[in-house]
Amino acid sequence: MTRRMAKASEKSNVPELPQLTDLELNRIVRPPEAERLSGRHWDTIARNYPELIIRMGKRCVGMRVGHALQLSKAPTNA
Repeated sequence: MTRRMAKASEKSNVPELPQLTDLELNRIVRPPEAERLSGRHWDTIARNYPELIIRMGKRCVGMRVGHALQLSKAPTNA
């Protein structure tokens, strides 16, 4: 890690994410993986961000990796 990257991560206290390709960001993941990536419970995601949920079948739902990572950076309403 270079000094510049170290200083940037020290200031924001947010771990730096690896660079993901467009293909990886558009991958659809199941709710448990979306929870892990976003740091939010699936019920909270479904209630507050229904437009980000993708229905793949009658009961099969998911979310794009890029959207889940964006939610991890969004402020919470606590």
